[in-house]
Amino acid sequence: MENEGWNKEMNHHHQRVYLLMVLLLVLFLAGCWDRVEIEDRGFVVGAAVDLPKKSAKKNEIKLTNQFVVPSGWGAPSQGSSGEDPAYANVAATGKSLFAIDRKMAAMTSRSPYLSDMKLIAVSSELAKTKLFENVMDLFIRDQEMRRGVKVVIAEDDAAGILNIVPESEKLPVMHIESVMENNFQHLGNLKPLRVGDLHERLLGGNSFIIPKVMKKGDSMKYQGAAVFHGDSNRMVGAMNVQETKGYNLLTGEVNGGSIKAKHDDESIILELKKVNSSMKVRATKKPVIDVSIHTEAHAEIAESFTTSSLRSKEKFQSIEKKAEKKMEQLMKTTIQKAQEDWKADILGVGEKLHKYQYDIWQTVKKDWDKGKNYFSEANVDVTANINVETTGITEQTK
Repeated sequence: MENEGWNKEMNHHHQRVYLLMVLLLVLFLAGCWDRVEIEDRGFVVGAAVDLPKKSAKKNEIKLTNQFVVPSGWGAPSQGSSGEDPAYANVAATGKSLFAIDRKMAAMTSRSPYLSDMKLIAVSSELAKTKLFENVMDLFIRDQEMRRGVKVVIAEDDAAGILNIVPESEKLPVMHIESVMENNFQHLGNLKPLRVGDLHERLLGGNSFIIPKVMKKGDSMKYQGAAVFHGDSNRMVGAMNVQETKGYNLLTGEVNGGSIKAKHDDESIILELKKVNSSMKVRATKKPVIDVSIHTEAHAEIAESFTTSSLRSKEKFQSIEKKAEKKMEQLMKTTIQKAQEDWKADILGVGEKLHKYQYDIWQTVKKDWDKGKNYFSEANVDVTANINVETTGITEQTK
């Protein structure tokens, strides 16, 4: 009897061990169900989205992915005389990124993998359509892609940006990213825009801007911006370098750069060290809205072509006044374009009104920068003050 009880207990024990092993096996298989081996993945570092040149199908897009080719990492870049490039640009068309990814997987025998993505370039042609918001939404919802991916608008063909010849990098996308990171300190350039920040702008309903790039021969330029209307999330215009300078001064988004001033009809270059901007909005009744923007800057004389002394207080005050006038001119030009041409509140005036004068905002928000467009009718006044430091001045004489 004791042996029979012992045998039953052992059988129960074996059954429990067996069930536990089956359960662990099921969990292991479930965890590997959607697993893709590393060698079966195509690592994408950059993507360009265009409208197909010729397509009989409506709402089709053309996606060009820049894949990393591991065998080329020990060889010269594609623009050199080496035989093994470190990348391959693969293009396909379709009505959705999912469908295009399947096409690319068949073309390359690799599933596109976006965890190492650095850049998304969208053509200005596509950015002016409703497809822009749809395409960006698909990228944003991709679980593999990180929110730090940079987004730019290409002046012409976005795919062409992926074909530039990198100067010191193995991959064109890496070169573009390096140019963006090293050049946004210039007053005419914008800080790179992350896809996570773009997501917030698309959801916010406010007008915004995105940095622009353009292909010049085998190289590229990072300057200017594309203007997007918050009501449609479509591109409605573009900023040139001077207008971008004005925007940065208006918003205080300045990470360096310079202002050129005249002294005795000769140029003086002022290097901006620190810039702060403040905005005040006052509205007693609609549609009378007064906006005051004040920009405060600190600068040093970086270069002087004048032969006269710069050490006197009067000379410095004269330089400061002329620099302030130049800054105000840049800011006024940008405001005029925003109100008259783009009719888009890219400065955040509406947000200030919503925050500090909520009752007035409720009466104008439906027609703020659309319909009656109260933004375009707002009275915007700008002032600038610059303090030029004497550090590092060396006099130049003939």
